[in-house]
Amino acid sequence: MADVRAAMPDFRRWYNHERRHSALGYATPWSTLTSSANARNAA
Repeated sequence: MADVRAAMPDFRRWYNHERRHSALGYATPWSTLTSSANARNAA
């Protein structure tokens, strides 16, 4: 279990910042979030 806990930060970073998600039009969750926030702040 300690190995899993140690690996989670790297997995979370990969999953949210590098892995492209088909449901998001093959964008990363992070890029989708930041582009949405930038659009709201520009309005």
